[in-house]
Amino acid sequence: MIPDLAVIIELYIAFRMIEVLLMPSSRYTNQGCAVGAKIFAVLVLIISSGVCLDILFTGANTPTLP
Repeated sequence: MIPDLAVIIELYIAFRMIEVLLMPSSRYTNQGCAVGAKIFAVLVLIISSGVCLDILFTGANTPTLP
């Protein structure tokens, strides 16, 4: 169940970060803020994807009954 929750949370984070990447630059106060937000969005997307993959690969083992 934990890997399933990790995938759901990762998908939410991914969609939010993609939304930040696709927002127009006019939403921010200046061009530097827009670039900074997009850089952080890419970093969060990469890190959260890596963490989700780690959870899936290490936590997806189902225990066997004795």
